Amino acid sequence: MTKSERLKPLVRMAESKEMTAARELGECMRVLNDKQARLDDLLKYRQEYAERFQREGSVGMSARKMHDFRAFLANLDKGIEQQQGLVEQAAKILEEKRQQWFSKRTRTKALDNAVARYQSDEQRSEERRVQKESDERAIHDYGRNKKSE
Repeated sequence: MTKSERLKPLVRMAESKEMTAARELGECMRVLNDKQARLDDLLKYRQEYAERFQREGSVGMSARKMHDFRAFLANLDKGIEQQQGLVEQAAKILEEKRQQWFSKRTRTKALDNAVARYQSDEQRSEERRVQKESDERAIHDYGRNKKSE
């Protein structure tokens, strides 16, 4: 068995690990996008609610209603803060998965390059062997032809 053939199972295993890492990376991207979209929705809703509070406050409102508005805005701010934490956490996990995928991709490329080098070396060795056989046959035939003359 040639060196390149011995490496092929390792290449297949590395490719499989790379594909798994790529799927995990894709899933982390989806999770981050979902969490970011939720944060964007909360920020938009908070902005709209604050504008409504300003509009209604400018024409006058009861102390109770003002208290309720402020309490709700405070709850929204807490939710936004929590969601920002989730987005940051998802971004950190995504970066870790990206690095893991990159590491697996680098290993796969290195193995692919090694197989290609071995195959190239094997091809050159085979070509030299064939050339040597051809030369020996030519020398043998030449010697036989010389004897028969």
